[in-house]
Amino acid sequence: MSTGNPLEFSAGSSIPSAKAVVPPPVGADTQLVQETKAEIRTLVHEITRLAQSDLDVDEFFGEFLSRVVSALAGVGGAVWGVAEDGRLELRHQVNMPRTGLSGDEQGQHRHTLLLRRVFSEGGRPQIVAPHSGPVDDEEAGNPTEFLLVLGAVQVEGRVSEIVEVFQRPTGGPTTQRGYLRFLAQMCDLANDFLTRRRLRMYNERQALWEDLEQFIRSVHARLDVSATAYTMANEARRIIGCDRVAVAVAKSRRCQIEAVSGLDSLDRRAEEVSRLSALATRVVAARQPLWSADENDPPAPQIELALDAYLDVSHAKSVAVIPLSGDRSGSQADGGSDESHDDARTGGARDEIVGALIIEQLKDASLTAGGRSRVDVVAEHCGSALANAVEHDRLFLMPLWRALGKAKWIVSARNLPKTLLVAAAIAGVLAGLVLVPAELNQSCPGRLQPVVRNHIYAKVDGEVEHVDVSHEQSVAANDLLVRMSSLELTKELNQLGGDLASVREEIRDKRGSQTARLTDVEQQRLENDIARLGRTAASLEDRIRLLETKERKLEVRSIGPGQVVTWKVAERLAHKPVQRGDLLMTLIDPSGPWELELVMPERRVGHVERAFRESPDGLPVTFVLSTHPDREFTGRLTEIQKTSDVDQEQGNAVRMKVAINRDDLPLLKNEATLTARVSCGSTSIGFVWFQDVIETVHRTWLLWF
Repeated sequence: MSTGNPLEFSAGSSIPSAKAVVPPPVGADTQLVQETKAEIRTLVHEITRLAQSDLDVDEFFGEFLSRVVSALAGVGGAVWGVAEDGRLELRHQVNMPRTGLSGDEQGQHRHTLLLRRVFSEGGRPQIVAPHSGPVDDEEAGNPTEFLLVLGAVQVEGRVSEIVEVFQRPTGGPTTQRGYLRFLAQMCDLANDFLTRRRLRMYNERQALWEDLEQFIRSVHARLDVSATAYTMANEARRIIGCDRVAVAVAKSRRCQIEAVSGLDSLDRRAEEVSRLSALATRVVAARQPLWSADENDPPAPQIELALDAYLDVSHAKSVAVIPLSGDRSGSQADGGSDESHDDARTGGARDEIVGALIIEQLKDASLTAGGRSRVDVVAEHCGSALANAVEHDRLFLMPLWRALGKAKWIVSARNLPKTLLVAAAIAGVLAGLVLVPAELNQSCPGRLQPVVRNHIYAKVDGEVEHVDVSHEQSVAANDLLVRMSSLELTKELNQLGGDLASVREEIRDKRGSQTARLTDVEQQRLENDIARLGRTAASLEDRIRLLETKERKLEVRSIGPGQVVTWKVAERLAHKPVQRGDLLMTLIDPSGPWELELVMPERRVGHVERAFRESPDGLPVTFVLSTHPDREFTGRLTEIQKTSDVDQEQGNAVRMKVAINRDDLPLLKNEATLTARVSCGSTSIGFVWFQDVIETVHRTWLLWF
C-alpha cells in the first residue's frame, strides 16, 4: 500500500497477523517453551516456502511481513521502499496506527530521516532504542516508545526494501541481538526470493527475445500481403499469449480482414467478419488504439456502436484494435512528442495507416501484464512488415514483373528459338483475331404470340356466378363470357327503387290534395313541395339508371371475335370475388398475323440499335422454337422499344418486335418460348469470340482512363 505521505495510514488498513509468539518468561514451563519454539519454526518454514514460491512481489511482502512480526511477537511492522521519483513510500504495514506516528508530524519527519539514513548506509541491520536521537526534528531518530528492529533486503548489492519491526523494549541486550539476527536471516530469505525472481525474469526475457527474433524473421520473410498477414496473425498470437489475433488491411477508406489466427481461409461475407471489418475501419479512422477492457478510456460513440455490434456475435470477453503504420517511431513506446500529435490532428505529415492488429480474449477479460507489454513490440514490427508488403504489392504491373522474373529461362540462349517461334505464333493468332471478319449476333429469349390479343378485365366489383366459355373455345363479337353478381349493387338498386316509389306516391298525394278551397299561399307551398319531390325523383331515377348500367356490366362480353387461351378459365374464376380491373381471360385471333416479342438484355441492345439504324428494311432474325429445337426459322426486326423495363430473368431489358411469315411455322402456339439471334453486321472474329471480356474491360477499367 503506497500513500502520498509514507506515514499517513488508518487503523482500518492494518493487516491481520498470525498469532504473536511472545517469548516465555524466565522459569516458565518447559512444555510452553517447546511449543513457542515449534511455532516460531513453523513461521520460519512458511517464510522459507514463500521465498521459494512464484508469488507477486507485493503479495510476497504482505505475507512475509505478517509472519516476521508474529515470529518476533512485535507490535507492528512495515516494509519501506523508494519510489521512482526518490520519495520514500510505505509498501506494506502491520498495525502501524499502534505506533503513534500517525498524529505526530515532527516524529514522522525524524522517522523518515532515520529510514533514509539506513538506505544511504547500505541497509546495515540495526536496532534503534525508543525515543533515541536528538530532539531536533532535523535529525534522524526514533520518536516512538518501541524498539525499532531494522533489516534490509538487497538485490545485486543495492538496497531494495527496508523491513522495520516495532518491538516492545522489555528484552535485554541478548534478546535484542536475537531479534536483529532473526530479522537479518529473514531478510536474506526475502533477498533470495527477489534474486530468484529476477533470474526467472531474465530467463523469461531471454526466451521472449528469442521468440521475438523468430517472429521478426517470419513476418519480414515475404512481401506478399496475404502470406504476411497470415504469418502475423499466427505468430503474434503465440508471442502475445492471447486467444485469437486477426489482421485487417486498409484498402481505400475501409479495412478488410485478411487473416485470422488458426484459420487457413475465411468467409469475408460472414456476419462476424463483416462486423469486425467495420470495427477496424472506425478505429483506423480515429488513429487511436482501442482497448475494450480499459474502463478509464471509453471509446468514441461511433466506435462503441461498432464494438457492441461485434461483441454481440463474437462473444469475446475483450477486444483490442491496434492501428498499424509503417513508421511507428515515437508513437506507443514513448508516447511521441506534442508536435507530432498536433500534426496528426491537423492533417500534417502523418504516417499512413496500412492496417490493424486485432487481439481478442475469449475467456479472460484482459491480457496479462506481460502479454500487454508485448503488444507494442509486436505491433511495431507487424506495421513495418505489412507496410513493406503493401508497398511492394502497389508497384505498377507487379504481377507481370513477378511472372517475368520467374520466367527468365524463356530468353535463355538454348530456349530462344523456341521462344521466338511461340511469339510468332501468338502474334499470328492475334492478327487473325483482329483482321478476320465474322458475323456479330446478339442472342436473347422471346415468345411467339398473335398480333391481335384482347385482355378481358372486370369492369365492376362482384362475384363470378358462371363462366360461359372454356379453354381454346372460339367466340364471336358480343358473346357472353362471364356472368357476375353483386349483392351490394342489387341491394342498392332495391333500396333506390323503394325510395323512388315512395317519392312518386308522395307526389300523387300532393297533387290529389290540390282543390279550389286552398288559399293562394297554401297552393304555392303545395306546388313547391311537388317540385322538390320531382327533383328528388329525377335524382333517384338517374342513380337507378347508373346502377342499371353497372348491373349490365356484370355480364362480361367479348369485344370481338377470338379464341380463349386462358387455361382452365372456369375453374380459376367460378364463384370467385373479383374487383374492377382484374384480368379475367385473354382472347387471341389465331387466324390473323403473328409476331415475335424478344427480350434483349440492356447491355446487348447497343449493337442492335446501331445496326437497326443502318438497315431501313430491318435486321434479319433467326430463331428456334422450344417445341422444334431441330429447326431454324427467320424473321425481320421491325420495332425496338424506346425505354427499358425490368424483366424477372434478364434484369434491365428492352422489348423488340419481329415480323414473321406464319405460313413458314409448323405450329402456331400462343406464348411459345424461343431463342432468337439478331444479326448485327460484320466485325472482327476476336470481338465476336471475346465480346463479354472486351466489354467488361471497357466498362470496368478503360472507362476511367
